Amino acid sequence: MMADKQDTMKLTRLVRIYPNLLMRDFIKRNIRYSQECWNRGIKTWQHMYHEEPNHLKKIVFTPKKDKQKVKIKTKRFYQTHLVVKTTVKRNRQNKIISYKFTPVTRKYTPTGKSVRDNIIDANRTKGIKETIYPNEVFQNVLIYDLDQSYQAFFDPSRPDSKRPKIKQKISDNGSYLDTQAHIRDGKIFPTTNVKMPNRKLYTGGIRCGEDLSDLNDKNKRYRMRFIHRDHKFYVAISVERPIKSLMATGQWDGVDVNVDHFNSTNKVVWLSKQPLYDRKLGKAVYQKTRLARLYDKIAHYQRTLANKRECIIRHAKKAKQKIDKSLWQTKNYQKIQLKLRQCYLKVDHIQHDIVQKYTNYLVKYHDRIYIEDLDVKHMKMGVASKGLHRSLFGYFRQTLTYKCQLFGRELVVVHAKYPSTQVCPNCGFAKAGDNKITLKGNQKHHTKHNEFKCYHCGYTADRDAKVPVSLMRYNADSMAEIMKRQKLGQDYQVLGI
Repeated sequence: MMADKQDTMKLTRLVRIYPNLLMRDFIKRNIRYSQECWNRGIKTWQHMYHEEPNHLKKIVFTPKKDKQKVKIKTKRFYQTHLVVKTTVKRNRQNKIISYKFTPVTRKYTPTGKSVRDNIIDANRTKGIKETIYPNEVFQNVLIYDLDQSYQAFFDPSRPDSKRPKIKQKISDNGSYLDTQAHIRDGKIFPTTNVKMPNRKLYTGGIRCGEDLSDLNDKNKRYRMRFIHRDHKFYVAISVERPIKSLMATGQWDGVDVNVDHFNSTNKVVWLSKQPLYDRKLGKAVYQKTRLARLYDKIAHYQRTLANKRECIIRHAKKAKQKIDKSLWQTKNYQKIQLKLRQCYLKVDHIQHDIVQKYTNYLVKYHDRIYIEDLDVKHMKMGVASKGLHRSLFGYFRQTLTYKCQLFGRELVVVHAKYPSTQVCPNCGFAKAGDNKITLKGNQKHHTKHNEFKCYHCGYTADRDAKVPVSLMRYNADSMAEIMKRQKLGQDYQVLGI
């Protein structure tokens, strides 16, 4: 999207905060309360979806009995925006024999507001009074978090299409949403409940690790998510940032996203393995990066935890004892769990740092960027599923998309069925039929899977290295013709823009 269509765009700014002991307890208490609200919201949602929706008004149909005294059962329906169809059965004398009520098929799906109202009504009937927790926590968990999770669950096309689960273990690690927080004098002031005792003690604000002078506004309310992770506190602030159009460079680039590296025309970023030239051997040798070493540590810790669980469960079955989590959660087990979480956190930070630096380079020096529209869900069902679970396909595309919008660059998403590995970047001819390159290479011409050789112009190159240039020949108008030629199994020429 260009800058003339959108002046500002919403971004999330992550800032580390340093609360005092009182505010730490306040944030942890709200996180635990939000988890309790989440669990209760899921149970209420499931009850409203599967059981009879008692909150709807009942309509009872009681037909009159005729002279033949035919017993007609009364049926209950619920008042909705749909219509109930009534069918009357008569005999030859035109007398009513029976009634049949057929409701139009409906599927009631609760919303965040309906779940909230149901819980509030249940609390009033039980005589439960308002708690000291801010009402914002209860409102936002049900209306925003729970509602969005179920909307994603019913939409299989979304990447986060997973069924919301009950949080069994309530811990201090987590987050909660606050939509009424404000910033004053570089400090963050979260929302508190009016009925909270000693409320004046919470009016000192929270010190931040960054300068927030550009967001100082006592009257403006910000949407913030307070996060507690591994004894550190963060806040994610939703802000609006003006779009800045960078100077045109006149250069285009294509990006081939792989499991272990990002490949473009002038730059290759390696993730798990990095090739280094060995003078003694006279060839390139792949050396493990820091990410690969962390992956090995994660695998070691996971094996250790699994062995501890299996041994204790095996001994418990022999002794005919009840298998409980407390049996294997010893101090050593908890120490290894902590090390495993720290490794995952380091991997997450390294991956995000690599993606942020690489996308900055692409947006800074290129006016138009081409990337592939990969179907990651179906790819994870294949042979290379283990490496794909650690890939950065979704995060890379999301980061590059918002940066192109922010700086006025053009992002072209290439069609998923575009044959980027089969197209010659020199002459534009694409291979089809028996000439195609597969994971096993090409048996007809005796080429390897990583070798590309054009049979029209004689161009030779590494298959992955030439993909970025092939992506820049993509034209959306020619995709219909390309798909027809692929079915015929004959070589064809791809005309660029």
